[in-house]
Amino acid sequence: MPGQKFKLIMFCFVFTSIIAFCVIFGGYSSFWRAQNRISDAKNLMAQICQERLTLADIIIKDFNNAGLGKDMEKPRHDVLKAADILKNLKNTEPPLSGNQTRQLEDSQADITQFFKTCLKYLKLPVKNISAARARELSTRIYEIQDKLFVAAKSYNDEVNYYNTRTREAMPSLIAKMFGFDKIHYIPVEHNKFLPAKQTFESTQK
Repeated sequence: MPGQKFKLIMFCFVFTSIIAFCVIFGGYSSFWRAQNRISDAKNLMAQICQERLTLADIIIKDFNNAGLGKDMEKPRHDVLKAADILKNLKNTEPPLSGNQTRQLEDSQADITQFFKTCLKYLKLPVKNISAARARELSTRIYEIQDKLFVAAKSYNDEVNYYNTRTREAMPSLIAKMFGFDKIHYIPVEHNKFLPAKQTFESTQK
């Protein structure tokens, strides 16, 4: 009988240990996967921001050829500044600092403002820019803005998921065990990355 009791105790111990290991390992891998998703979402957002800068460069060249060179001095400066910020962001693994996040938001807001101005120009007859070219550029501006909205939303969703998990009862214990609770991700400001229609057709100034 004592032998059977010992076997039962050992069975319970092993069974409990396996369950505990599965829970802890599952929790750890969940946080690890969440961090990878945040990194992937950050890289996608950076890629689309780079596409916006490439499009801005193309429009600046077209407008220069249309005799609007003087109006392109600030946009050209904004593109160079945004490119520097983006380069720094690409070389940084999350979490991004609050300052990096704000710099990204502000630099992309400058590019968005430039696109708003471009859309106004493109509605008018512009020297050396055909109507077909104007429609093409306008369409590309709308498309890239919508892509940025989707990418920023995806990034924020992953960030908010991670941050929430570190505060929930059971996951927070695992987070503390492995130091995940000491890592806090900062979402980008939603109003800086709106869909194209809200961005370019809103009546609010």
